[in-house]
Amino acid sequence: IITSVPSVAYSLTIIIFNSIYLKIARKLTVWENHRTQEQHDTHITLKLVIFEFVNTFLALFYTGIYLQDLKALKSQLFTTLLVQQVVNQFQEVFIPFFLQKPSSVKFVNKVTRKLGIQDKPKVREVQGITVLSESDPQGEQVLKNISGNHLESLHDDFMELWLQFGHVFLFLSVYPLAALLALINNITEMWADRYKLCRLSSKPRPMCIRDIGAWYSAFRLTGMLSIVSNCWLLSLDLYGQPACASLSSSDLQWFLLWVTVEHGLFAIFLGLDALISDVPAKVKLQMDRANLHFKKKVLKDKLD
Repeated sequence: IITSVPSVAYSLTIIIFNSIYLKIARKLTVWENHRTQEQHDTHITLKLVIFEFVNTFLALFYTGIYLQDLKALKSQLFTTLLVQQVVNQFQEVFIPFFLQKPSSVKFVNKVTRKLGIQDKPKVREVQGITVLSESDPQGEQVLKNISGNHLESLHDDFMELWLQFGHVFLFLSVYPLAALLALINNITEMWADRYKLCRLSSKPRPMCIRDIGAWYSAFRLTGMLSIVSNCWLLSLDLYGQPACASLSSSDLQWFLLWVTVEHGLFAIFLGLDALISDVPAKVKLQMDRANLHFKKKVLKDKLD
C-alpha cells in the first residue's frame, strides 16, 4: 500500500490541476471574444487538449520511452485509471446526490441565511394568476428543475473521454488491461450519467451544432500518435527476446524494422479512413437531397 501512495497522489494532482485549468481556459476563451460559438468551442478545446496532454501523458511517455521502465509504466497506468474513475463517479454523482438531500438543503439554506447571501424569488402580482406555494405538486417539478445542477457545456465530459481514450490507445501494447478498465468505467458511467441527467440536473438547454467540433481532430490525432507510441513501446519490450533474435542482427536493423511496421500501420489507417465514410450512406443521401432541394429553392426565388 505504501508503495502506491506516490502514484495515487500523482493521479489526484493531475485531476486537481485539470479542473483548475478547465476554469482558466473558459475565462481566457471568453476574454478572446470570438465571433461565433463554434470558434469559441474550437479554441477552448485546443487549450484543454494541449494542457491535458502535457499534464497527463508527458510523465507516462518519460517513464516508458526515456527511462524504458515498462513495469513502472503499467503500475502508473493502472493507478491513474482507477483513481480517475473513482473520483469522477464520486464528483459527478455522489456529491450532487447528497447536496440535494433535504438535510443538506436545509443546512445550505441555514448557512446562506446567516451569511446574508440567500436569494429569494421576487413575488409578482399578475391579475388573473394565482401564486402557487412551494408545497404545491404542480410546482414541485419546476422547483426541482430550477434547483438542479445546470449543464453549462460538455467540455469536461469530452475531456474525460479523451483522457480515457489516450490512456487506452497510447499504451495499449504494454498494458492491454486498460481497455477492460475503460469498458467497466463506461458501463458504470452510462448508468451514472443517466441518473445525473434525469434526477440531479436541470433540463438541458437544446443546442444546434454540426458535430463534436475540434474534439474529433483531438481523437483522430491521438489515434495516429498511438501508432507511433505503441510501435516504440513494442520495440523496447521485444528487444533482446529470443523469439525476435532472427529478425535483426543489429540495432539499426531493429530500428528500421519497426519504422517499416509503423509506416505500414499508417498506410492501413489512412486507407481505411478514406474507404470507410464517417457518414452512413442513407444519411449522406438524405443530406444530398436536402442540399439539392434548398439550392433549387434559392434558384427559383432568384428567377422570380
